Amino acid sequence: MLIGGGALGITLLAVNAVRIHATISGSIAVGDDFTSYWNGARSVADGHSPYEWLAENRPYATPNADYFYPPLLALLLAPFTRLLDYPAARWSWLFLGVVCLAGGVGLTWRASDLHLRGRRLLALVPCIGVLPSVVVALGIGQLSPILLLVVAAGYAAIRAGRPVLLGAAVAVAAGLKGFPALLGLYLVLGRRYQACVSTALLALLELAASVAVLGWEPHREYLTAVVATLHYWYGMPSNVSIVGFFTRLLSDNAFTTPVVSAEALAAGLTALCAAGILGASAYAVWRARAARQSRSRAYAMVVVASLLLSPINGHYNLMIALVGLVAAAAYVQATWPGHLRWLLWVGLLLSLPVEYCDLGPEQWCQSYFPLVPLAALPWRYGWGNLLSCGPLVGLILLWALLVRSCLEPSAATVPAIDSEASTGQTLGGFSTTGDLPV
Repeated sequence: MLIGGGALGITLLAVNAVRIHATISGSIAVGDDFTSYWNGARSVADGHSPYEWLAENRPYATPNADYFYPPLLALLLAPFTRLLDYPAARWSWLFLGVVCLAGGVGLTWRASDLHLRGRRLLALVPCIGVLPSVVVALGIGQLSPILLLVVAAGYAAIRAGRPVLLGAAVAVAAGLKGFPALLGLYLVLGRRYQACVSTALLALLELAASVAVLGWEPHREYLTAVVATLHYWYGMPSNVSIVGFFTRLLSDNAFTTPVVSAEALAAGLTALCAAGILGASAYAVWRARAARQSRSRAYAMVVVASLLLSPINGHYNLMIALVGLVAAAAYVQATWPGHLRWLLWVGLLLSLPVEYCDLGPEQWCQSYFPLVPLAALPWRYGWGNLLSCGPLVGLILLWALLVRSCLEPSAATVPAIDSEASTGQTLGGFSTTGDLPV
């Protein structure tokens, strides 16, 4: 089994490495998500606002060209635009992503109570479910590996009792992309006051540095104009969030054909689900604020909740849910075999595609659906939109499992050796686990 598993793992790594290399090689000329980061950074380096495209009065930003993220990322990348050309920067970004991915996995593992002995190893299998999102994120140059490292650093800080580092991780993650700001809910309700102070101080320092270089105007543009233009992208099949689900199902959009056009119903259901997730998350954090293991699970639960509640949560961000998967796996090992079945379902659902065109070779959809517009493809039409919501359901199940784990703070730590091997049952004066007399 070990040899077979190792061979399969090496094969998967090789195949995905080739795929990532081909994706980057083909997109260097036409651009990918990293292109928008680089364009924003070059605008800052030239002394302009990273949101210059707003002057063109377009209704939405172009993902592979226009910068529409918080100013901090463009500010951090700006010095490198003077040192590297775009191809060199793109390959360097891939290297950084791989390093951050390895660091995030390492920190998460070291901060967990996971064990590799016996049948409890099965609880780690669902972590494979984030592999598709890892491949996509590295291939298109997304920020997700860096976010995973920062979020994992916060998870490790909880286990190490380092509140200042925890607060710094939350501030950095929220400054790079807005949705991790929900982790502030964990800090406040979990009574992590030192971490709250650390978050506030570092956030103010980030803002002061950004304003000193860019001025106030880009920050005002981001809050008042850029965020408003992102509404166009809510309906993307790759948007694995509550907002994306109800937009595709009940709102007119450029990507899918809804079951019925009911904007008010979509907004109401989105608000109702968001309130339920926020309320349950807040209660779970409040209940888990005392026990060490429960505190780390609560942090992981809020990480998953932030993915669900983000207006735009591309499926490439699912790798960040690795923190939640590891926390849930440790919980399942501690209560073995309780909830193992649900965790396996989570891993399977997270691995499902959000766009079935990606399953075949390039131009596959055009070959089989030559006269069908994208919004009328079977998995983008009416109730067919449910075919693309597997990862969303997986996130919801993972969040629910972590909520339950937070409400059971008395779960024991998993023993170092399986009880089946350590019981030492005897038969006729001899141990069933060996040949020596007891």
